Amino acid sequence: MFDYWKRCTDRFYGPNEEWEFPIEDDLLPHLELGGERRLPFRPRSLERVAPDAVEALAELVGVQRGADLVVIPSATRPTAAGPVYVPLQVLGIGVRGVALWVQDLPHERIVAALPYSEIAMVEHAIAGDYGRLSVFGAHQRLSLWYRAEAWPVMRELLPRIRAATVGLPAPAAEMDGAALSVTWDALLSSPLVALAGARPEISVSIEAQAAQGWRSHRRLWPAAKAVLTSHELLVLADATQRGPLPHSVGMLAVPRTRIAAIVAKDARLTVTTSAMTHGIDVGPRLVEAVRHDIAPHLPRPATSDR
Repeated sequence: MFDYWKRCTDRFYGPNEEWEFPIEDDLLPHLELGGERRLPFRPRSLERVAPDAVEALAELVGVQRGADLVVIPSATRPTAAGPVYVPLQVLGIGVRGVALWVQDLPHERIVAALPYSEIAMVEHAIAGDYGRLSVFGAHQRLSLWYRAEAWPVMRELLPRIRAATVGLPAPAAEMDGAALSVTWDALLSSPLVALAGARPEISVSIEAQAAQGWRSHRRLWPAAKAVLTSHELLVLADATQRGPLPHSVGMLAVPRTRIAAIVAKDARLTVTTSAMTHGIDVGPRLVEAVRHDIAPHLPRPATSDR
């Protein structure tokens, strides 16, 4: 069983990014900031951010104010090959797209820049103490790792990036406490899902379920929802199973008009757009529900490979 869970963990954390530095375990206490200093934050003004980062992000994606930035302090994180040191990062969410600047010594650089017109899908995943925000394009992938307790900051980013991608007005700059404390049952009507007040056209919900069979190793598929709105297909997972969602939610969001096909096989849902193909494991019951209830309403026929 240990080997099984290690494989699952390694698959989530994956290899290190090219700007991350492999380190030995004994260096972890010396490189990790403590308390809130290690958590991402929204700066109050552009003057509080490295000038090189502001200049590059303003030029590439149209960053205009502190609210357009998220600063991710230097930190460490696990990978499949061992711990790595992650330099300071700055995420820019501008009027033209999103980009990630990394203070990668001996020089600073942009590691990914995606215009909204090229974003194929947005994914948020969480496992244990870490979360990952991924923005996929035809030729680039922007991946941002962070400590899971900083979910409220990321919680505000997801609707903003998704709204800009599908051409909707930006959500309110600051979410109130009620929005952050939405329960799993109320999620579909929350600002996290209902961009610009859009209501789900079709939705399916699956309760948590243990996998069957001797090879399942007691794997528990979390409670999950799939939602089709007028703008997006969303697949949501109760990632932490702690009740209210200040604790995070797993999400795959795909603009509805960019979906070319869906393949449902076993416990995996694979979405294809004109730019890319990406699959997620969601459990056999949700896969079947998506195939039966949601797929027929997509712009193009979805397929099932079972």
